[in-house]
Amino acid sequence: MRVVGVVAGFFTALRPARAAFPLAVDDAAVCAPGQAEIVSAWQYNAAAGTEEQGADGSATLGLGRGWEASLAGGYGWLRTERGPDRRAHDVTLGLKALCFGTETAACSGTLSATGTRSIGPSPAGRRPWGGLWLAAVTHRQGATSFDVNAGLELPPRASVAESPPRRMVLGAAVRRDVSARLMVFAECTRTVEWDRPGRPGSTQVQAGAQLAVAPAWSVGVSLGRSAGGPSATTAALGVTMVR
Repeated sequence: MRVVGVVAGFFTALRPARAAFPLAVDDAAVCAPGQAEIVSAWQYNAAAGTEEQGADGSATLGLGRGWEASLAGGYGWLRTERGPDRRAHDVTLGLKALCFGTETAACSGTLSATGTRSIGPSPAGRRPWGGLWLAAVTHRQGATSFDVNAGLELPPRASVAESPPRRMVLGAAVRRDVSARLMVFAECTRTVEWDRPGRPGSTQVQAGAQLAVAPAWSVGVSLGRSAGGPSATTAALGVTMVR
């Protein structure tokens, strides 16, 4: 499991829990008891007139009985054509439970909850924390896996004048094990403002790969494009260790 807030004040949504990095769509898998997964990643988001970057790290531990817990920290900065640069730090806690199936079953499902809090001074009226509740189902068919997500996000509030709407988060991904070392994927995520049904949501399409470079070590890379809101190009690069 990989739970990362990705500096929630900058990027448009909290990252869902898990999926082999760098997927954004969760899969219905949990770490085995005592198993640890550590991820270090860099992400980039470019839209008209803005440039966002973030570095983060996370650690996940299997607790047994189908449970796992995660702790993550992130650092990000935003550059715009007008105005000074902005920087932010955050910390994220997550908990995930296997509801049905097993790691090797044809179908399995999980529920997860994550909370992210910005670190630093908080102006009056600002809510420096956000949350994400997510359900994930995975169907495995040989070397191919299909993941489906549905959840609810409560974004942070930047000021007393802002009341960010709750968001419905939907996602679907297909993963293919090309070989024992290489996994490729394509995914689509959709975010809809729960409190404002008339407003258009945003959609992001992403593709990438994860390559095992040594026992317990892998490198992941992805490239994506979003539309519906401000169009943006995203990229991610990270290293995962499982032991």
